[in-house]
Amino acid sequence: MISHIQSAVSGFSYPFRGVKMMATRPTLWPFVAIPIAINTFVYGIGFWFITSRFGQWLNALINRGEEWYWAFLFYLLVIVLGGMLLVVAGYTFTIVGNLMLSPFNDLISERVERMHTGVSDDAPFNLSRVIAGAVRAFATAARRLGLYLLGFLSLLLLLLIPGAGIPLYGVAVTIYSMFFLAWEFFDYPMDRHFFDYGMKKSTAFGNLATFLGFGAGTWLLIIIPFLGLLMIPACVIGATLLFCELRQRSLLPLSPIEAAKPVGPVTPVKAGQ
Repeated sequence: MISHIQSAVSGFSYPFRGVKMMATRPTLWPFVAIPIAINTFVYGIGFWFITSRFGQWLNALINRGEEWYWAFLFYLLVIVLGGMLLVVAGYTFTIVGNLMLSPFNDLISERVERMHTGVSDDAPFNLSRVIAGAVRAFATAARRLGLYLLGFLSLLLLLLIPGAGIPLYGVAVTIYSMFFLAWEFFDYPMDRHFFDYGMKKSTAFGNLATFLGFGAGTWLLIIIPFLGLLMIPACVIGATLLFCELRQRSLLPLSPIEAAKPVGPVTPVKAGQ
């Protein structure tokens, strides 16, 4: 139990390490400028849309009477639904932003891994390689979005439970969104190392406490109005740093490239042995 708490706390810290690295490494600034500019536009539209209609949605959900318990119920729903909306909207804006910005985020992740590990890619520039990487990142982001929406729609069934449905749904969708937030950002280094779906699932559930901690820290950063505009690149950086650390501690499955490498020197077998 204590080890799980420590793992969650450690995972929680990595988005903030990403913020520190983004702020203190000027060589990263050109890579994050375009994502931040596009995120500003996306978040601005989303924030205006939600705030302009939130009151209408509440009034459509419940008609307030004059009795005190109607007012109590109304403000309770404001708190519960407002919190749920922050979680869902924060994740939805993130995945929509990542869907558009996946090629830029992939470049940020690649750059951070080179800086952290000291291993550089000396391959010459190749336009077809860059285009193939952008297409792969975009397709992966689209699959993540579909998978999240499918699970989110399934969780709506909890609302059918009388009485306890709303609080159960609030807890479930929060944990679910935090888990997928971690997976969202981890997909960049995992894709680059050619992890298939089974390896990604093994990574996520084999480091579940770390994933949830990272997702919680990420959500805390991106949910802050306006400041969250700067945080998606920082979370990409944090996820890449955490991925590198987990690899160094042998807590991740071997990538196909690593698995193909010989473990050590091969001793030739003499005839007759």
